[in-house]
Amino acid sequence: YKKRAERDINNAYKFNLEKFIVELLPVVDSLEKSLEVQGAEQLRQGVELTLKMLLDMLVKLGVNQLDPTGQPFNPAYHEAM
Repeated sequence: YKKRAERDINNAYKFNLEKFIVELLPVVDSLEKSLEVQGAEQLRQGVELTLKMLLDMLVKLGVNQLDPTGQPFNPAYHEAM
């Protein structure tokens, strides 16, 4: 039982990491494309689109962005940085 549980944990870790990498590849491609751009405005648009792709990927993986501006610090939800 112990070996099976350990194997299941390792498989879950492997598949979650694989899912993360697959989701991250379009963001990397977009960053590479933005390095090829000549104009400053086009570069800005490319970076904005890449940021949107990254934030969308994080939402798909269950990471939600909080905006605690104006709220008291709550250690259950916020992390001091």
